Amino acid sequence: DVANMHTARTNIVTRSGLSGYSLNGYGFTSCGWNNNTLGTTERFDDVANIHTARTNAVVRHDLASYSLNGYGFTSCGWNGSIDLGTTERFDDVANTHTARAFATARRHLAGYSLNGYGFTSCGWTDIAVGTTERFDDVANTHTARANAVARHVLAGYSLNGYGFTSCGSATGNVGTTERFDDVANTHTARTNAVVRHSLAGSIVTGKRS
Repeated sequence: DVANMHTARTNIVTRSGLSGYSLNGYGFTSCGWNNNTLGTTERFDDVANIHTARTNAVVRHDLASYSLNGYGFTSCGWNGSIDLGTTERFDDVANTHTARAFATARRHLAGYSLNGYGFTSCGWTDIAVGTTERFDDVANTHTARANAVARHVLAGYSLNGYGFTSCGSATGNVGTTERFDDVANTHTARTNAVVRHSLAGSIVTGKRS
């Protein structure tokens, strides 16, 4: 970001509709689609510039993911037949995925971690939905929170103690950006981003991109 440049890194296993998260100094990609639904999980070491295969997750694509309390989580998605609420916790040390309580089944949703919880927001269940849920890994429960503006194929991230969802598609492409306050349980409209869908969100040095 300082030099404002993109540098090519080693390719991962080719697939679409996957999810990603950072965990313990590594980047992880999980699941996806490449002529078949995949559970492929890889760990990226940026210093060595290598992707290392890890144990597969439950096969699905168009899912959400986030890191939380030293673990990686994948949630929901589509297995080629039905929407899933499947939620798994990935332990990179043990190289295991452990089933957790199901979230509300949907695909094309966003995920982020915030204040010790994991959140999934919006998605698609043959219609665009604003479903927002908070995952407590200790209690192993998903708790309904106030709905966001209904849309799917959007981005999510956390920033300065809030969760954000941005862009996506409803009846058409949107730039809708909302700030979620978990304490107040409210989504507050923010200035629209450039209208688009199927995008990614990340945090670098306190800024979102």
